[in-house]
Amino acid sequence: GKSDYLARTGTFTGGANGIFWLNILEKNNDLLVVQNITERAKNKMKTVKTDLETEFVFPFLTGNDLEFWQYSYSKYTLCPHTAESKMYPIDLKTLEKYPKTLQYFENFKTELQDRKGFTNFDKHIQLANYYAIQRIGDYTFAPYKVAWRYICKEFRPAVIEYADDKYVGTKNIVPNEKIIFVGLQDKQEAYYLCGLLSSTLYRQTIENYMIGTQITPSIISRLNLPKFDKNNKFHLKISALCESGHFAENKEVFVNEIDAIVENMLAQTINKAKPSPHQFLSLVE
Repeated sequence: GKSDYLARTGTFTGGANGIFWLNILEKNNDLLVVQNITERAKNKMKTVKTDLETEFVFPFLTGNDLEFWQYSYSKYTLCPHTAESKMYPIDLKTLEKYPKTLQYFENFKTELQDRKGFTNFDKHIQLANYYAIQRIGDYTFAPYKVAWRYICKEFRPAVIEYADDKYVGTKNIVPNEKIIFVGLQDKQEAYYLCGLLSSTLYRQTIENYMIGTQITPSIISRLNLPKFDKNNKFHLKISALCESGHFAENKEVFVNEIDAIVENMLAQTINKAKPSPHQFLSLVE
């Protein structure tokens, strides 16, 4: 069928994970004491311990942090973009208001300028602002994200909500490129969409579409995913069950209830699509 939802890819550093991925060591008044994560980075960077303003530091989710109806995070990322600037980072004049962050970027200026991950499509952005990262849109900053792993043997969706973080406060969680997600503004809608995708029928269909272990953004474009309707009792029930299931130990109970609703919804859709006897005769003729 036709999907009313569009999935996106998480952020990509263009080959500079060792600069943008951070551990927070402590908070010192209004500043964070951070250290960049250089272990396992393909492109080796020097390890730096420094102070940063909190403005552009976000909780960070990688593929390994996401499971079926649950997630956790331990890392942070430096994201010098906003929902308004989207794929373009904040300009240098704005960045100068955050001198610690600017100093940190300048410390890695050569490495950031030499990145090879930018293509002809967005190379001009890197040339204008060497500290830019990729695959950013207003969806990156959506308060709710229906997310799944890009590389996985099974389809395991979950709703990612805002984090109430002890270091950076209440902020949305930014996923990396190993996570695919649909960014949404409404909590009920997010749990509805996640519940629909989590039903056995939808998950099996998605897994049949998978190429190897890749679960791409386009995989949901083939599915009948109707837009959330607050007046639809089925949609509301799926949303409530999915949200409760996220916080339950026995998630299968909630999946089974969602399965029954989804089968009912699909049955109604099929019955509506069946031609009347008159229409059937016209088709036969």
